[in-house]
Order: sequence, then structure tokens, then C-alpha cells
Amino acid sequence: MPTDKMLRTVVHLLGVMLSTFPSFAFSQSATSNSHLASLYQSATSLFAAQEYSASSRDFKAAAALCPNSELALQCEYFAAISDWNRTPNAEHAEAIEKWLEQAKRFEAQLESKGTKIASKGWNQWIEAAHLIQAKWEIQTNKLDTARRRLEILVGIEDPSKNESTPNGSDSLQKLAWPRDCACSANAWIELGYLALKLPDQEKLAHNCFDNAVQQCHASNESLLQKALWGNAQSCVRLEEWEQALAHLTQLQSTSLDDDLKIQAKLLESRIKLQLKMSIDVARAIEPLVALATTGNVGPQTTYDLALALLEFGLADKSDELLLNLSSRPASTPFVLEARIRVARNAALKSDWNQVKSFTQEMSQSDTPSPWTAFAQYFYGKALMKTDEMEKGLGIMSLALRAPDLSVDLETSIRLDISEALYQSEKWELAAAHLLWLANSASQSKSKPDWLPRVLLRQAEMLANKNSWKESENIVSVIRNDFPTWSAAPEVDYLLARCQIAKADFDAARKLLTRVLDSANSNPAIAARAGWMMGETYMMQRRYGDAINTYQQVLAIPNQSYWHAACAVQLGLCAELSQDTSTATEWYQKVTSSFTETPFAVTAQQRLVRIASETQQSQRIGSGTKR
Repeated sequence: MPTDKMLRTVVHLLGVMLSTFPSFAFSQSATSNSHLASLYQSATSLFAAQEYSASSRDFKAAAALCPNSELALQCEYFAAISDWNRTPNAEHAEAIEKWLEQAKRFEAQLESKGTKIASKGWNQWIEAAHLIQAKWEIQTNKLDTARRRLEILVGIEDPSKNESTPNGSDSLQKLAWPRDCACSANAWIELGYLALKLPDQEKLAHNCFDNAVQQCHASNESLLQKALWGNAQSCVRLEEWEQALAHLTQLQSTSLDDDLKIQAKLLESRIKLQLKMSIDVARAIEPLVALATTGNVGPQTTYDLALALLEFGLADKSDELLLNLSSRPASTPFVLEARIRVARNAALKSDWNQVKSFTQEMSQSDTPSPWTAFAQYFYGKALMKTDEMEKGLGIMSLALRAPDLSVDLETSIRLDISEALYQSEKWELAAAHLLWLANSASQSKSKPDWLPRVLLRQAEMLANKNSWKESENIVSVIRNDFPTWSAAPEVDYLLARCQIAKADFDAARKLLTRVLDSANSNPAIAARAGWMMGETYMMQRRYGDAINTYQQVLAIPNQSYWHAACAVQLGLCAELSQDTSTATEWYQKVTSSFTETPFAVTAQQRLVRIASETQQSQRIGSGTKR
């Protein structure tokens, strides 16, 4: 479906040309029919008032009263145009194409009789019909057909040499074309902007806009602006920077709307950078923010300005503009993309509630959008970060099923899903995502920065299955390929576990000592490593060394889980050393200070056992019969 802007352009073109319509002389015998004259006047008035359904009805009725006449053909034309303006679709575009064929046949009939079309506006109507067709073809991605049509219209190509269009429709040679009349600037402009969409057609675009500028009159400033703006863009594509700047200077001397003011200023700034002119781009474009937020500026221009602000170091202003754009109705891809960018920025700041507010509606929308998968990803991530793990995993799984999912987005989704599943101890489900990620990395030209985390998780899951050799092989790859990875302590810890499995306690403790020394930067893994090192001493019954190691863990702040684990072990060391008094103190510390940990139950059981053994010893010592 064509855009509203496209429709308004068509209405404007035909509204101007409508003024020539009543000039058709009612000198034919049909003019005696007062009903025809009444219908004709009613139809033209309704068309001018943009009441297209009614104007189509009256034009068709008028045409029926004067069949096989020029007036009938003109009425049928404006009936087709009324239908198009009411509902621009394939059916009504086809009707206009058929009218052009009919007009071609009618012209031939008149020529065979030695006459010609009488209406002064005929050429303009023919041109407008072709422009509508070209716009529809561009809208429906039939760019080659549109290009040939426009080239014939402006005179670059001869219609008599034209062949069938790619979609198999009739030859353009069968259609009526303006005669003995130079096309308007509109046709040149339309072809110019189409050329900008085609590869390697910058010169064609430049030529079209040059012709349009020459035909534009000062009275039609809007067309002149379109031509100058297109010319500036084509010159930029051709890297003719001075010419581009000259066109922009001329453009900016006209009365620009807010939208074009911003676009022209952005392009001017980039051209001046290319010319190595002295310019502070940030300072030049910052005032445009106020214009974008208070003026009549479209989503695309607002979005372009936001990206430019970010590029030139004004991140706060860019965020401000993206936030403003995100609050608009989600009627264009630029608003949706702005919301995704705002959500991403909020995620970087761990503002998960804001992430939810900008992605929940998008993620649940039934309207297909290339941004839906991004919304589902960020919304799912926010849910998982706010203790809604299962719901978040479900939303992310939806994102994985999105059509045409990019590799980068799928990678991000699988990384987060695999980590969530791993932390939830759903090993088998996590393994499938980790395998996909590892395979994807193997096909990459360079090793991605997320690869060591994937390898580590695979190695840890192998260790959990007691597949120590396989786990050690993967860990060795991480240490060799990513020696400066920020999570190196986790790698050393897992490698130490592999050494413990081989009963190589000295090698394991060497690694664990290095991890324990990283307590300032990695307190959680350091505390776990210290506990594990203490366990190696316990295995060798070196209780004194074990006690010293557990005490080191207690010195690491904010690690209540591992403090409780080490306190229980300190109590056990005391018990094994026959120091029940000290053991009781440690167990009581766990039951009073670490009640939320699972070790509190163990400590309570040890206290009950010590009390029972003490009572039994007292009975034996007193000679009391049990």
C-alpha cells in the first residue's frame, strides 16, 4: 500500500491539472444533454473536494451518457483516478494502466480520421497517469519497469522500441504517451529519486535533477527544493563535494520545512568534513535537537539526527532524542528501532524496568516487524534479571523462532539462554545452545570474545559428569587461546578441580592459591577456591593447613555462603582434633549467623551429636548404667 505522502503527491498533481478539465469544449452533440452537464459539474466539484467515492460514481455515469467520445474517455480517466485516490491498490493501478491502453487506441482512431485530441490538459493527464503507475511500481519493488516507464516519459527512451516488462505484462509501447510536450519537472524528479535507489546510477540521477532544476519555476518552490535536494545527494554519491555543497547552499536559501532543514544541515556538515573545512559538527548540529522535538519533523529525520549526535560525541542529546521518538505512535520502523535502542541503553545501565516498558508491547504485538525479535530478546532478558526466569526464557525462545533472524541476534539470545539454563542447573538444555555457539565460533574468521565463556561452561558441565580428561582438554584450550581473559580465575579453579580428580593436590593448590589471591577483583570465585583448597588439606588430614586456609576465606567480605561452608569445616577440624569446645563454638556461629544457608542444618546436627557424645562420656565416667 502506498504511503500517505505518496498519495498526497498524486492528489496535488491531479488537483492542479483539474483546473484544465472544465476547459473541454462541450461542442459535441452530447452537450445538449443537460443531465450529462449536471453530472459532469457534480463530478468535478466532488473531485476537487476530494470526495473520491462520489466523484468516481458521477464520472462513470457521465461517461456512460457519451460513449466512444473524448469526453467519455476523460470522464473514465478521472473515475479511475478517483478510485486510486480513494484506495491506492493493485486493482486501481491496473485500471489506470488499462485506461492508458484505451487512450492509445482512441488517439489512433482520431489520427485515422485526420483529427486529434482537443483537450488542452491531455498531455498532463497522460503524464500523471504514468507517474502514478511508476510510483506504484516503485512501491511494489518493480524498479526496472518503473525506470523504463520514467525514461520514456522524460524522453530518454523511445516507447516504440520498448519491450515487455519483466512481470510479463503488455509492452509499454501499447500505452499513450504525452505528445509534442516536454515532461514536467515532476517526471525528472521521480526518475532521479528512483535512480538513487539503483546501484551505480548516480550519474543518471544527477542528470535528472539538473533537468528538473532547469524546469522548476520560482513560483513552485516545493519542486525546486526536491530537485536541489536530490541533486545534492547525487553529487555526494559521485563524491563531487563542491557541487553538492553549492546545491545545498541554494536549497538553504529557500523556505525549508523543519524536516528538510535538519537533513540539509546534517548533509552539509558531512560534506564540509570531506572537504576538510574547519567545522565543529557537534556544535553545528546540537541546536537541531530543539527543532526536532518541537517542530514538524518526521521519524526518519529525527532518527538520523539522533544517530549523528551519537556519532559526534553527544550521547546524552542522542538519548534524549531517541526517548522522544520512542514516545511517538509506532507507525514507522524508525520509531520501533528507536525503542530498541532506548531499551539497549537501559539494559547497559541495568535499568530493567525501563527495558520492560519499551519492549513489552512490541514483543507481544501480532504485527510482523523486523524489530519484534529484538524486543523479545530485551524483554526476555529483563524478565530474567527481575526474577521471572521461566517467563523470560519463554519469551527468548519465541525470539529464536523469528524468521530471518540475524546471526548476531541469535548469538546474543543463545548466550543469555545458555547462561540462564546453566545457572538453573538445566545442563542438557544448556548444552544444545552451547554446542550451537561453539560451532558458530568455529566458522568465524576470528575468535569471538564470548567464546571462552562458552568453552568454560562446556568444560564445567563435563566436570559435573566426572569427565575430567575432556574437561581439562577444553580448559587448556581456554588458557592457551585466551591468556588475558578477564575470567581467568574461573579457568584456574576448574583446572584445579581436574588436578584434584587426579589426586595431584600440589598442582591444584598452586592454581587455587592464584585464584585466592584475586579476592579483591573476584571475591566469589576466590572464596570458593579457598574452600576447595581447604578441602584438599582435609583429604590429606593436614588439619592445621586446612584451618589456615578456611580462615583466609573468612577474611573475604560479603561471602556469607562460603563463610558458612568454611565455618562448618573449621568446626569439623576442631572435632577431628578432639577440641569439641572450639568445634561447638564454630557450629553455634553457623546456626546463629548463617541461618539462611544450608550449612545451618549441618551445624545443628553436629551440635546434637557433640552433645550426645558428651552426655554419653559423662555417664561412662560416672559409672551410671546405660
